[in-house]
Amino acid sequence: MSKFYFDQYQNPVGQGGFQKNYIYENKNKVLFSWIFDCGSNQALSLHREIKALPHSNFNALFLSHLDNDHVNGVDLLLKTCHVDEVVLPYLSDDNWLFHLAAAIAGGNIADTFIDLVEEPEVWFGTRGVRKLTYVECENEDDDTILKPDPVTPSPHETGDEDIGSQMELVWTRSEDISSKPISDKDLDRANVYLVPKGAIATIIRGTHTINWILSPFSFQVSSKNLKRFRSELIKAFGSGLTLPDYAAKARTHTGRMQLRACYDSIIKAHNKTSLVLYSGPFTYRSKKIHNTAWVGHFIRRAVQPGWISMGDYDCSKSKNAKTISKRCKKMVEFYSLYSDIVGQISLPHHGSDLSFDPTILSSFPNCHAAIAAVGPNIHGHPGIEVQHQVGLIKALQFVRVDENPSSIYRVFGFIG
Repeated sequence: MSKFYFDQYQNPVGQGGFQKNYIYENKNKVLFSWIFDCGSNQALSLHREIKALPHSNFNALFLSHLDNDHVNGVDLLLKTCHVDEVVLPYLSDDNWLFHLAAAIAGGNIADTFIDLVEEPEVWFGTRGVRKLTYVECENEDDDTILKPDPVTPSPHETGDEDIGSQMELVWTRSEDISSKPISDKDLDRANVYLVPKGAIATIIRGTHTINWILSPFSFQVSSKNLKRFRSELIKAFGSGLTLPDYAAKARTHTGRMQLRACYDSIIKAHNKTSLVLYSGPFTYRSKKIHNTAWVGHFIRRAVQPGWISMGDYDCSKSKNAKTISKRCKKMVEFYSLYSDIVGQISLPHHGSDLSFDPTILSSFPNCHAAIAAVGPNIHGHPGIEVQHQVGLIKALQFVRVDENPSSIYRVFGFIG
């Protein structure tokens, strides 16, 4: 009988995001691996961590969103390692343009990013990615509380037919939406897939479903603000332009300034798309928890294995500052099925006070680590209020993972 182990890291890259994750057999053979975000404002720290990757093949790369400090290491990562599948929140043409304009407004635009926006399936395909998967987003207009798809675990024992085989990622629901099929003569374009709201990625070995899932949840820019953004684009550039047309505009100084003006006109009210990811068991069958968490010289045993990573997800209060926002409520309700299994949360937006609601802490009662991926910045991250709220929960520890290699956070253990 094989035993499966997990190993998850928040890498010390400073103001950004870079998690690496592995599932092993008998503690040494990697069978499955994935990454969440790959970017930082501290380039040297990010490059150090990418170059030090001990495993050159990853099943999936999840990108929470397209802000520079979450994606500016992706090009180097894909040159250093092979990634089978890239997963993003669903981006319509307007959403791609919104992110392009946001990058321009932030002063972090590069030609390679414009290339990515112009034709994503080619940009990723030429870097070895075979599948580009979009996750359908929740929105402000729907009051329905979404739940993740149910999964039935296989017996833990591995059958003879599975011995020696690798694991693979299989979505509970998925649709091929590629604009053109991939052929042997067209290997520079990734196939494009859409997974509906609530679909999750299961991990399969042979005929067995491993007791570990990757469950994404994303929330899109409000339809009201996208409509305003589209109106500003038409005022600035006229109607009838395509995404490649706007990408071409972004290569000129005048075009960039026009796109930035369109973005700045609604920046005060926008809610950017950002994907959240739960990685962990979908059922926990043992009351004895033997997992271990480690950061610097700190060791804590008997911690829950589940991890929720939030990217820059907006959990700020609603307009009256007294009630939980719909974005936050929908997210915590979505993951309520796993609430007792969550042991660590990567705080949204580097622990920013402006993206935080204490509900994200109280909703996961067995969480022991609130992690802020942070480095030198001018925004005051992590926020004083966030640190105060974490400190009010006795069993919860605030963990700062910055550019210092000794600040790396790790949780590892047995998949029960």
